[in-house]
Amino acid sequence: MASIKLTHRAIESYPFTEKQKEYTDTTQGLSLRVSKTKKVFCFRYRDSKGKSKRKNIGDYPALSLAEAREIATEYYLNIQKGVYPDDLNKESVSSVPTLKEVYENYRDYTMKPNLREASYTTNTSTIEKHILPVFGSQKMDQIRTKDITYFLQDYQKQEYSVSHIRKLKQMLSSLFIHGRSLADELHNPVINAMVGLPKPKPREVFYSKEEIKSIFKHVDLTTQPFKDLVQVLFYTAKRKKETLKMTWDQLDLDNQIWTIPPENTKNGNGDTVYLCDTIMNDIIIPRSKNKKSKYVFHSNWKSHYHTYPTTFKPMKKLIREKTGIDNFNFHDLRRTLNTHLSEKGIQPHIIDHLLNNASANEHSAIRSIYNRYDYHSEKIEALKEYESFLNEIRLDK
Repeated sequence: MASIKLTHRAIESYPFTEKQKEYTDTTQGLSLRVSKTKKVFCFRYRDSKGKSKRKNIGDYPALSLAEAREIATEYYLNIQKGVYPDDLNKESVSSVPTLKEVYENYRDYTMKPNLREASYTTNTSTIEKHILPVFGSQKMDQIRTKDITYFLQDYQKQEYSVSHIRKLKQMLSSLFIHGRSLADELHNPVINAMVGLPKPKPREVFYSKEEIKSIFKHVDLTTQPFKDLVQVLFYTAKRKKETLKMTWDQLDLDNQIWTIPPENTKNGNGDTVYLCDTIMNDIIIPRSKNKKSKYVFHSNWKSHYHTYPTTFKPMKKLIREKTGIDNFNFHDLRRTLNTHLSEKGIQPHIIDHLLNNASANEHSAIRSIYNRYDYHSEKIEALKEYESFLNEIRLDK
């Protein structure tokens, strides 16, 4: 059966029919069955013995097309790991599970196999800290839209960020979508909860020459490893977590190259970073003579582990107070490099590759397939120019 990309308009136009008809979506395994009384989303697959199976996902329009696609994709990914829809149902301890039971199933069968370690840890922590204490013991069909609205509004009153509130809403929705694989009649009350929640405004901060000078001046008064870390972040514009996970075996000291493995990057793409003379002479070489761990920025309490980010909070507070920059943020150093190199005429695609942004290969799907050039030499020249720019600011009395 040929696949078509289902749309809401197309589904609405399909007439009810005496003879059941099925429309197959482009999403793996998803189809819509139309009978004389209803339209039902279902998922087709082969079990471990190769036998063809069909599982009803839910009725349209009670279940939206987007939700059906998400459930079908979840089923498909689980099957790739040997977990079949029937196995998921066996995990359900009652006809209508509690939210905690759904979460445990979702965690084990969807989150753990499919998320990177950092995302898995962050998401499970958020659910267990914020969502389970409120809804964990409740049956899924007892949680109403107004309950979720009040829950989210309470966080709004506590002045949590819009991003945090939207994240909680998204996680709750994912749990209800997964819950439909355990109890077919569940609806998703999150869809209409707290409608109109504003999108978070993108942060647009970058530091001027005067602010850069002030930051360096006061960073010099802080303690290690904060002092060295800020300098590396300034000169390389790498992400904080990537830098904290820097190990000695990732460094080619002779060629001044730091190779970041894919598992340490945000987008899963490995990266090579030029370490300029300033970083080599002031930080890397001195630290290499007194190694205490495999990590360049090792913890002062646990040498076998890297420095933990929360230890920098007092230092960041000090920088904010001394410089007058209310919300000094490590990530803004990336935007600072982007802005000042753009002013110097460095091409945007070079800067994207230098920052290892996901957008570096998103401008054209075809281009990303055929263009495997990594702009290594251009990245080195750009970072050398940025080194000169920063050093000139630091030396300007």
